Amino acid sequence: MDVAVDYDYLNHATYMSLSYSPKTDQAKTFAASIATL
Repeated sequence: MDVAVDYDYLNHATYMSLSYSPKTDQAKTFAASIATL
């Protein structure tokens, strides 16, 4: 199982999404939930 790799990808994807749309509250909440993992 490549769970660690999957989480790394999610972190990167979330960071990229936030850099393009920083005003999206839903994206911020999603990023916060991932950051706590």
